[in-house]
Parts: sequence; C-alpha cells; structure tokens
Amino acid sequence: MKIPLRILMERYQNHLYRIAFSICQNREDAEDVVQDTFLQYHILKKEFEDETHIRAWLMRVAINKSRNIVRAFWRKHRRKSILKLLWRI
Repeated sequence: MKIPLRILMERYQNHLYRIAFSICQNREDAEDVVQDTFLQYHILKKEFEDETHIRAWLMRVAINKSRNIVRAFWRKHRRKSILKLLWRI
C-alpha cells in the first residue's frame, strides 16, 4: 500500500511537526525534519501493509531525524567548547 504524498501531508504534517519540535526545540529544524521525512517517504520504494504502518514509519523517521539534528548540534558545540578550553591552558 502506498498512499499519495499529498494525502499523507494533509493528515500527518502537524503531528510530525509537533514531534520534531518537541525534540529539536527549534521551528526551522522541525520544519526541515518534516520536509525530509516526507521526501524520504516519496523516494522510498517500500510497500506498507496499511496506513497504520505508514504512520508509524513516518513518526519513527521524524524522531530519528530530529535526534540526529540535536546530536549534530551538541557534537559541533562540544568541540568548540573543548577547543576554547584548550586554548586557555
């Protein structure tokens, strides 16, 4: 089963945005996550059993993408903090 992207966006865009925002705490990052999630669905060649599985897949992808953004942010800033500390020594 493959539901047209337009229909999924109407049904789940707000829900995925709330999930992404709750993790990222940033509007732009949450919007990027939602867009990337729907893009990944559009490109995906997989057939799902039913809409419940599609919804679960969309939610899991949005959560993973959100966490990746948060991890990348902290890794980037942690390195900067460590370098600043090293330069002070």
